[in-house]
Amino acid sequence: MNREILEIVQAKLAENPSWDLNGEIRGLAMDALKKHFAHPTAKLLQERRKPPPPKPQNFTTVLVRSPEKAVILNPLSDAAKTLIFGAIGEEDGGVEDEDSLDKGVRRVLRHAEVIAKLSGRGGVLRCGDGSGSDIAIKVVPASETTAFETEYSALLYLAENAPDFPAPKPHGLIGLGDSRLMLMSYIPSTTLKSVWPTLSDSNKLSIQRQLNQIFMRLREFKQKDRRLGGLGGEGVSDHHAWVDHADTETVMTTATEFRDFQFSIKAPCGPEYAAFLKSLLPHPDPDEPAVFTHGDFFPGNIMVDLDPTRAQEYVVSGIVDWETSGFYPAWFEASKVLYTFNESGRGTTQDWWKYVPSCIAPASRLLNGPSGGYGTKPTGSTLKPL
Repeated sequence: MNREILEIVQAKLAENPSWDLNGEIRGLAMDALKKHFAHPTAKLLQERRKPPPPKPQNFTTVLVRSPEKAVILNPLSDAAKTLIFGAIGEEDGGVEDEDSLDKGVRRVLRHAEVIAKLSGRGGVLRCGDGSGSDIAIKVVPASETTAFETEYSALLYLAENAPDFPAPKPHGLIGLGDSRLMLMSYIPSTTLKSVWPTLSDSNKLSIQRQLNQIFMRLREFKQKDRRLGGLGGEGVSDHHAWVDHADTETVMTTATEFRDFQFSIKAPCGPEYAAFLKSLLPHPDPDEPAVFTHGDFFPGNIMVDLDPTRAQEYVVSGIVDWETSGFYPAWFEASKVLYTFNESGRGTTQDWWKYVPSCIAPASRLLNGPSGGYGTKPTGSTLKPL
């Protein structure tokens, strides 16, 4: 602004050396101020005249408006077919063809209840009439196909090898435009995270014991081959709050290879700090068998119900979100217990780590002999609440 005033003054003096500088300079300054610094009230009125920004569309609305047709990516169960093709009604022909599939999927999405939103990624829908056999649909971008396939492979594996395991049952996969829809059984419960602050110490200990039984069973499953990572061959992952860390190309078969992969991450403090931390750890046993791992073990992925036999107490009803599951070294599950722990969420679950099941607690990964390998069997409840 000062440069602009100076240029005007120089031009005026060049044109008329006797120009009244003292009388005119104030006016020039006021004009410049009005130009560069609008009056607050005028600016406020100008902002009010602007049309309001459009409200962000619900992800289901975007899905329903997709110009591409829905396609089946993995066979639908009878329950899923009933949900989708039953939605179009007899008046639309009742034929299970491509057009009926597309029409049925859109009608289901249009009437579904949003029960969870995944930040910038989609969400989870509840579909059905509330009769107890409702189906949940998890919607994620097509760009996240690896995690999507990892989760569905895990659900198929559990349904085949442990039908009574408390995890959602798979009901099929559907593609719709730039999104992928995973159909699975709906678990009508609440998350452990939402009720954790209300639990008594005895109820927390009870849930700890229940989770220990559930995860001891999970860790009994044996690999068909020695490849680590997702059950569908998706590779390994070790995501953190600041970066997604995965390798979908390299075939890893030993705990040593996986440890090297873990510490190849771009650490915020630099590679030197990561190498230093790695040097403090004992060498993994190269012959250590991998165990089936959930990979995102925290209260938000644990479903609970009120205990019908004990007032105001909860029991575990299900484990959800298997996107980072697979076969990994026994100690890996413990490293993921707090990886989503941050200031916004720690207030309600800050003592969660004290109640981690003993079979996956860090304290149960005891040194096993001079080789420095990790033991794979816990020796009791080695991590007790303080």
